[in-house]
Amino acid sequence: MAFTKIHHVGMMVRDLEEARRLFCDAFGLAVDERRSPLPEGRHVAFDNVNILDIPFGETEIEVNRPNDPDSGSARFLAGRGGVGALHHVCLYSDDIAQDVPRLRENGLQQVLPPGREWEVGRPAFFHPRSCLGILLEVWPRDEYYPHPAYRGDSPFTGLAHVGIVARDEEEVRHFWQDQVGLTLDTGRTRAASDNVRVIEFPVGGSVVEISIPQDTISGTARFLASRGPAPSALHHICPWAPDVHRAVDKLRAAGLQQIGNIPPRSEARGNVVAWFHPKSCLGTLVEIWNRAP
Repeated sequence: MAFTKIHHVGMMVRDLEEARRLFCDAFGLAVDERRSPLPEGRHVAFDNVNILDIPFGETEIEVNRPNDPDSGSARFLAGRGGVGALHHVCLYSDDIAQDVPRLRENGLQQVLPPGREWEVGRPAFFHPRSCLGILLEVWPRDEYYPHPAYRGDSPFTGLAHVGIVARDEEEVRHFWQDQVGLTLDTGRTRAASDNVRVIEFPVGGSVVEISIPQDTISGTARFLASRGPAPSALHHICPWAPDVHRAVDKLRAAGLQQIGNIPPRSEARGNVVAWFHPKSCLGTLVEIWNRAP
């Protein structure tokens, strides 16, 4: 029994076509139309959303559009500016019949429709109030493996990490390590830019990356403060790109707004990191790292 990868990162958006243009036209990915045919995707009765599945290496971006303005999803979107925002993280379980009861025993509160019991083999959601402010989903083994063809002409090969900002390191370690069951990569704990301390929990070929602000004035600290009393909040996604310069050129040509600059190709050495502003990425901060092909 274990979590073997990040199955998907869930986004909430107002318009599926806007999301398709961002991830397909700009990022060069493709919708899995077998699972979520265009233009309306697949309908999920739970909270009344329509979804586009966009494979991304071993994981996927799951784009959700609320259909009911009074639903929890619609209220969440309205509270994040109404255009788009990161919504949840989904871990892939190789034994969901054991993992879901274990999470409940460890204090996570499962979200269920009134009068309904959870059915083994179906996805399970756990309430943010018991998950440090993060909506957590667990996905059952379903033998679905994204095909490399879905990359299209994308310069991106997968998800390096999903970024979370948190207030307290010990609280984070207890939740992700002791309650969820992930393993802390002690060799990757470090100080990082914007005066944050970073700790990492690898999951398959990706990472749950937690940044803990060390002051109250940095952009990261102000972001967390904007989320009220929540102990942590989803902050950004970071795709892998073997050639960050190519990726940056493609996103800028599509009209996305870069934050800062990267060294010219002739001067770049080692890791190259680029950032793109949430206002041009449907409310989602995007970081790009390089990785050998």
